Amino acid sequence: MDEKHTVKQIQPELDELVLPQEIRSDLFELVETQGQALWERTQIRRRERSLITLAVCSALGLHGTLREHVRLALNEIGLSREEVCEAIYHVTFYAGVPQAINALHTAAKQMDNAVEQGGND
Repeated sequence: MDEKHTVKQIQPELDELVLPQEIRSDLFELVETQGQALWERTQIRRRERSLITLAVCSALGLHGTLREHVRLALNEIGLSREEVCEAIYHVTFYAGVPQAINALHTAAKQMDNAVEQGGND
């Protein structure tokens, strides 16, 4: 994630939430700055961070965030479709079959959209 990504890109479900206007911009700023700082840490590579993020979003059912991280994994991190699928498949044992199936469905739709738009396949 070389360029700065906004909350709306990474966590689109946050933008859809009804939040008090008094705190909304502060919350978005916190998420953006802390998220960026997290991805800039050097203890593990961005590739591993991406795989971890895909697995966590899958396990927690964060499909809006998962969609964007599938796109980032393919287009910016350089993961293959097979690696994205395998990371999500690995969740099956730990988070359950329904979560993994829903996550794979979300990933497949995002990957199909990327192919239609001329992105990574």
